[in-house]
Amino acid sequence: MNEFHLLQDAMEASFSKKQPFITYSIPDTNEVTLITGPNATNMGNHCFDQSGFIFAPFDEEKTTYCISTAESEIYKAAIEKKEVALLPVNVLSCNSEKTRHKKLVTDAINTIISETAEKIVVSREKEITLSTFNLRTLLDRILNAYPATFRYIWFHPNTGLWCGATPELLLKTKGAEFSTTSLAGTQKYDPNKKAVWTDKEKNEQKLVTHSIFKQLENFTQIMKPSPTHTYKAGSVVHIRTDIQGILKKTKIHYNQLTKALHPTPAVCGTPRALSKEFILRNEGYNRTFYTGFLGVLDTLKSTSEFYVNLRCMKIVGDKAYIYVGGGITVDSQPEAEWEETRNKLQTMLQVLEPFL
Repeated sequence: MNEFHLLQDAMEASFSKKQPFITYSIPDTNEVTLITGPNATNMGNHCFDQSGFIFAPFDEEKTTYCISTAESEIYKAAIEKKEVALLPVNVLSCNSEKTRHKKLVTDAINTIISETAEKIVVSREKEITLSTFNLRTLLDRILNAYPATFRYIWFHPNTGLWCGATPELLLKTKGAEFSTTSLAGTQKYDPNKKAVWTDKEKNEQKLVTHSIFKQLENFTQIMKPSPTHTYKAGSVVHIRTDIQGILKKTKIHYNQLTKALHPTPAVCGTPRALSKEFILRNEGYNRTFYTGFLGVLDTLKSTSEFYVNLRCMKIVGDKAYIYVGGGITVDSQPEAEWEETRNKLQTMLQVLEPFL
């Protein structure tokens, strides 16, 4: 039996025993890693004091989870390449879903105007009924469908089963060097047409970039942005700026750094406190780990790689809950924002296609 099948077996065994595990692959790599162990989970801020995999919620006041590598079994394997057809998946939306989301967008616009805010990110949860489910098939599809993203399947008895393919880097460090990403604006991907960005989308992306610079200024010696460019992520494209620099201290306090960045303007808004308050009061569901962050921390090597938990879903029994949202500014149009969330649903719907 090859190493990839052994990894799949170990993952399935952990899931059947309700034992915490994380299976993940770094963007543009051919390797997948499984970390699992019955006593390996830690919780809270001390997660950042040890090497392991961190799974953090949107609301930083809620519990962060960590699977420690020191107390785990670790499997690594080359990804078994498989062709994955990514065809559009049609799902019905009832009128009440559309009406509710458009009202949420309108309320966000009104709050931006009355409170002189710049941006509020609003989202929704879409419930999908599954006719069947297989963990190995899910892993095959998530790994092969979106190789340029951070792909993962996470399970913990307290959080349930989550998976995703996120394009957005929150923070990557190697010693004092760091990088992060400013990502905003969304259009449906069209292979026959170059993306043309509106002033609204360009301004939204500038807000995110400016906010990241402001949030990190106390931690950094140097920050340098790349030219903005169009970035494809699954069935959609975004405007992206890559930011690199040098931290002031060689001893990195990861908890402080991630708190400075998270939640980013791309998933919360600007100003952060006002936007978060609006989200918690108005969205009508609990994001839990959607728009949180997740990734690998190695305290011995002073390296980390964290991603924002976008293009993700939670699977409970025969139900999948897909999470999608968008950044709202004063120029947003409720109908267009509704369509944007429908486009974003496709990333996870295409992963689920064999189970529908």
